[in-house]
Amino acid sequence: LKAGDYAEVSVAAAEARSRLEKALGAAMERVRELRQGQEKVASTIPAVHEAYVNVVGAVQGKAETMEMNVRGRRDAWARKAEQEREAAVLDLMRQCEALGQLKR
Repeated sequence: LKAGDYAEVSVAAAEARSRLEKALGAAMERVRELRQGQEKVASTIPAVHEAYVNVVGAVQGKAETMEMNVRGRRDAWARKAEQEREAAVLDLMRQCEALGQLKR
């Protein structure tokens, strides 16, 4: 190799090293950004979990309330039907009495 070749190789090596250092710096910056993003995600997990628990609780509460409302309506309908049946029986008994008195 000639003296000029060494100079060319030296310049090329310096340029390559510079490009590698820049690429390494960019890669390290990207790693830092990713770590920060990971930390942000990790810090939001408890809040997301709490929101999920709250939503599930609210849905369960609403379902229980609806179930109680349905039971309440069903019980009210059953009471009303029982009252109507009792009224019909009393009415029939009065009619039978009236018929019995008419026969006499």
